[in-house]
Amino acid sequence: MGVDERTLTVLNKKREMLLDELYSKHGISIWDVFDESGIGQERNALARQFVADGSSTLDIATGRGYFAFACANRDSHVTAVDIMDGEQRAGWWNVFLGSSRRLGLGQRVNGIRSDGSSLPIESRSFEVVSCVHAIRNFLLHDELKETVREIHRVTAKGGELILAESSTEPESTSEEVYLAYLKLRAALGWEAILPNSKELEWLPEQAGFSKITLTKKRFSRDYAPVEFPSYIMSNKTPKMREEHDRIEKLRSRNGIKPTTVMVVTATADA
Repeated sequence: MGVDERTLTVLNKKREMLLDELYSKHGISIWDVFDESGIGQERNALARQFVADGSSTLDIATGRGYFAFACANRDSHVTAVDIMDGEQRAGWWNVFLGSSRRLGLGQRVNGIRSDGSSLPIESRSFEVVSCVHAIRNFLLHDELKETVREIHRVTAKGGELILAESSTEPESTSEEVYLAYLKLRAALGWEAILPNSKELEWLPEQAGFSKITLTKKRFSRDYAPVEFPSYIMSNKTPKMREEHDRIEKLRSRNGIKPTTVMVVTATADA
């Protein structure tokens, strides 16, 4: 069961009211909010390290557009692709469009609603193609493999692929709680199980990329999966409800913290 339309409308309205108050009454810009958030700081750092200024960039499974915005802020022209399908992504397309407008990125960010495994894009079109914290959104492994092969097709000769995903190796109890949340989301059918480092490196290899490199980046991030509302778990199996209760107790006792980010880069051969 996902968020019903009425609840979503109320949540979006509250969000818009809060943002309007921040911007109009307190002189805070949307860039201030983005730059000070854990998500924004991580995405900005990844863009600075892995995307050359001014690159033509394609961001696959962009979600709310965080990495696309970070790249565009570095003078990159970004095409952000996402099918925006599924009950857990209800309303995300409007959030992406609204945020792009508020950030003043209308000239540098273009959004396309499309399946990643069949991109309406000419071959060899982009210098950089990214998929950041979105590997988990491909529920079917064959679709993920086809998407990375499509990415290879649209990456310019000598261009770069960037795949980033949370590590499956926790370094603290609070990180174990984070991974337990992600496993429960996978059990609910919302996401796929996270790939380990070898699986993440294999994806570009099987698609024909070369010079594959794995880098691990640790960020002091302040975001994590939100608690599951009670109605989400109310009609689930007893085993799922027990696991949810166990995780909530661990979270209350130990906190929750995202794991290290694995970044795989690869080059499209000439």
